Amino acid sequence: MTLTGAQSGAVTISFEVTGAAVSGGDASLASTGADSMPALSLGALLLLLGLGVALVARRRRV
Repeated sequence: MTLTGAQSGAVTISFEVTGAAVSGGDASLASTGADSMPALSLGALLLLLGLGVALVARRRRV
C-alpha cells in the first residue's frame, strides 16, 4: 500500500494464513478448541421449555 500526501510513504505488513483443523477435509474455519455441544444443548432445551410454557399459557387463555 502506498500513501500519498503530506504523510506519504509505504507500509509493509506480513501475516500467516493457517489451514483448517480438519485433516484431509475441506473446512472453511480452523477449530477454536472449544466444544459447542453443551451450549447448543442448553439452547435447544431452553427453546423447548419456552415453547411449552407458551403453549400452556395460550391454552389457559382460550
